[in-house]
Amino acid sequence: MPPRALPSTGGLPPRALPPTGGLPPSARSGLGGLSARLRGAAAVGAAGLLGAAALSACSGGSDPGPKTVPPQEPTFVVTSTSFGANGVIPRRYACPPLGDNVSPALAFPVVPAGTRSFAVTVTDAGAGDFVHWTVVGIPAGSSVPEGSLPSGAVAGTTGAGTTGWFGPCPPDGEHRYTVTAYALDTTPALTPGFTIDDLVTATTGHVRGVATLTGRFGG
Repeated sequence: MPPRALPSTGGLPPRALPPTGGLPPSARSGLGGLSARLRGAAAVGAAGLLGAAALSACSGGSDPGPKTVPPQEPTFVVTSTSFGANGVIPRRYACPPLGDNVSPALAFPVVPAGTRSFAVTVTDAGAGDFVHWTVVGIPAGSSVPEGSLPSGAVAGTTGAGTTGWFGPCPPDGEHRYTVTAYALDTTPALTPGFTIDDLVTATTGHVRGVATLTGRFGG
């Protein structure tokens, strides 16, 4: 059965994941198009209209048609003391043996009205939107400490089939890693290792705003 469609109007169809050093083919899960689909909310936030684009990193899917959500607040801001906007990500955050696989610190200086929690994804567009991190349940008004999560937050499955942070491991050259934060009007009740379908169910119709932060690694 193909994965469920994500709430989005934007994003290209998922691309094949290029070879990733040290990862066996069995470790490359079908998470590739996750953040690309969810990031589409940013482009239509003011109108409050999200289409349901097909998600399929491993098999085909069909578009079930548009869905609507409440009007969203303007795009907010996500920041990090671990790396700056468009800056180089230090090696300590990279996957072994390149680095120590420490998850970055994140903060949300502005909280959109009606926000109860934040969800976060980190993806590598240069590797078919390979997913390096998915987190839900970050309480509004809190931040994400380096190397850990705030109370109540849980991490999902990465493109490597692991749970938690999977640091940059570019197979070649410099790659760009995008942190996407979603302000939600709910607090998803998910457990560690949650799947794409779990994330879709928890966020559809609940996105109040979207913010991004991009760092660079490799080359």
